[in-house]
Amino acid sequence: MKPFHDITFCPTGIESESVSRSISKKIFKLGGNYSKDLTRQVNVLICGSKSTNKYKFSVRNRHDILFIDPDAIDVLYRRWLAGDDIGDCLKLLRERYSNKPLTDFLIFIGRIHDKSAQYIQELERICQLGSCYKCYTTHFVKDTKTFQRGDVVFVSSSLEGTRVQAALEQGLPIVHYKWLLDCHRRNATLEYDPYYLVTNIPEHTPFEKIGIDSCDCWDQLSSVVPVSEVAIGVSANGASATAAITGNPLTRFKSQGDKIWEKVMAVDHPKAKEVAPLNSRGKALKEVSLENSVFENCSFEISNIFETNHRDILQRVIEQNGGIVSESPTTYHIIPSNAPLNECELNDCELNDCASAVIITEFFIERCLHYKKIISPPDTWSRPFLITNDVQLKPSKYLVHTANQALKVAITGFHGVELLHLSKILQIMKPMGIELTEYLNSSADLLIINLSALSSIPKTHALWRNCYGDLFALQETNSKNQILRNSMKRKIEFIKQSHSIPGVTPSFLFDIFKKSSYLSENKRDHVYLNNINWCIICPRGIKDNFMIELSPKVSIGHKKEIPFNTAATGSSPHIKEARLEFLEKIKESESVQSESRKRTNLEPDLPSQPLSSTPIKKVHSNVVSFESKSNSRPSSWGNIMSDRVHEAPNKSMELANDQPPIDSASFTQVTYGTTGDIPTGKAVRKLTKKHIKDIGI
Repeated sequence: MKPFHDITFCPTGIESESVSRSISKKIFKLGGNYSKDLTRQVNVLICGSKSTNKYKFSVRNRHDILFIDPDAIDVLYRRWLAGDDIGDCLKLLRERYSNKPLTDFLIFIGRIHDKSAQYIQELERICQLGSCYKCYTTHFVKDTKTFQRGDVVFVSSSLEGTRVQAALEQGLPIVHYKWLLDCHRRNATLEYDPYYLVTNIPEHTPFEKIGIDSCDCWDQLSSVVPVSEVAIGVSANGASATAAITGNPLTRFKSQGDKIWEKVMAVDHPKAKEVAPLNSRGKALKEVSLENSVFENCSFEISNIFETNHRDILQRVIEQNGGIVSESPTTYHIIPSNAPLNECELNDCELNDCASAVIITEFFIERCLHYKKIISPPDTWSRPFLITNDVQLKPSKYLVHTANQALKVAITGFHGVELLHLSKILQIMKPMGIELTEYLNSSADLLIINLSALSSIPKTHALWRNCYGDLFALQETNSKNQILRNSMKRKIEFIKQSHSIPGVTPSFLFDIFKKSSYLSENKRDHVYLNNINWCIICPRGIKDNFMIELSPKVSIGHKKEIPFNTAATGSSPHIKEARLEFLEKIKESESVQSESRKRTNLEPDLPSQPLSSTPIKKVHSNVVSFESKSNSRPSSWGNIMSDRVHEAPNKSMELANDQPPIDSASFTQVTYGTTGDIPTGKAVRKLTKKHIKDIGI
């Protein structure tokens, strides 16, 4: 069933015919109905302007109609194409994409009789929740005629005062402050008429009677409450204040990681069908916090490497979900995923704590929140993996298809938090020589495929049974989104028949990070894309055709290695010594915990062996659509936690002076075929139907 099934949309105030057609097409593709007339069947009003009869009528008479911006349709459509599970669309539209009642308003709050300064601050808070442009509570700006962005209104309880007189001279509407409260309660922009102080409110009018004629559906919304009980921070429709703010399309593309972030940050205020009193907020917050116990019995130390605001966000999220943040010996020590370990400047306390704690990145927090459980032991996504940025990748000339030496990669089959993290990892690898491309076309050099989305590959296969197999262990085997499955099948068919490039899992990325710790001025290393541990499909050719050379960007061979000193010297270690000590302690802590954290389903890289079964079935689609939606995926969490949406963690943290392990992995030209080498000089042969049938693809 499509997301907009049985939902009818109606436009208003959309002047561009092309925009209207585009919106209607997307609504139809999402399974919804589109009506230009405001009928009883309409559930959602798409508002290009609020100065229309449709909007005013709906606000007054239709409590069941939601008001959204046109951009919301585009955002949801792109999320659907990317494979996100949108779920209850009406609820999602109400809580995250509803049109704010005070958008682009310039509001002045004047004298409010018999009310404290705190009450004025709470009125100002309501203005902020309504997305007003600016709210002034202490002074008046005379030159308001130059404000062209939206409406200007003066809010007060009387016509006394110099600011009110100045506003009258400029012809501004002077309305009772209950207009703000009612707009907040209705979650829509009400007309000024019933609230004008000049003519429409006789003296000694009871507060609850002011503006009551502005809406004919108050009874269907909630009962009228005294102003002293107006909840600051809880919207009339039950959504929390934080969710109301973040409900605007802050980004053009919301990922599953972003939805996790919005959910955990929205527990400041309880959901309620009716407006809650101010004095109940603390109690309700405690009740909501008890329901979020993902990190119960877990303690965390947040590294000083994080910026202050990032530390505050992490601490807040951890504590809201039952965890403890302290500087004493803890269960987990969190470091930034985008901080190279060879550049981490750690103090003595952090170095000592790292010996007993499990080292993780903020990816671990995101993944635990996404899967609603502690991931123990932390998987490859969650552990620190970026050892150094001083790595340059040089792919084989047979791999690249453009003059640019950067390896252009496209991705398919990923969604949710894995899509968020993979996008960050590829972004941080861009300076190294890997570039994420939005489309799979003839300029792409490589396709990264989600192994867990290929249900035909057995768990006993080498792709699963290697040290990076936990990258896919938590993901669902079968995606519920037909669009995502069809897109992945078409892309795999494209690289098999039209554009012969390797199709691999993201495991090779983590192998690159692992081998980067062994590089020196006179030592290079290599990663082969036709390695059986991550290669799903590969064109014919010898092993070196699919080689990526790893070399240092700088002359790191002249860096003096300072050995780990266990003797107590009484002096503070040099910063390089501290970094090496930190890396060594990570290595020691992981080796100590390896027995207790060992996965039963993972084994060392398997030796070379031909595969008899075929995990990928032939796809009979002739349509080729290669757009990858991951590149624009933001996160509310991801964007907030890092200005440069980056990286993830790795299990191996060997020092630069360690000897690299012998690579016992095997290589194959076609993962599910023969392994005979073909001379380099020959052109790559296109797979024929007969050959495909022979090898079983």
